[in-house]
Amino acid sequence: MSATKERLSDVVLRAGEAIDAEQRRRATRAVAALSNDAQECAMLLDMLGLHPAEGRTERPAG
Repeated sequence: MSATKERLSDVVLRAGEAIDAEQRRRATRAVAALSNDAQECAMLLDMLGLHPAEGRTERPAG
């Protein structure tokens, strides 16, 4: 694993903690980066209550 990738356990928060949109985005991206395939990614996101669209980043216009 490269130094730039976060561990899933570093991103997933304890149950009951409120998380903001940026934390959800980072968690979604970490799951996608560390999943073995699309099916595993979808299953993990579902288990965590996340949606793939939450991992998208807005591109600057132009």
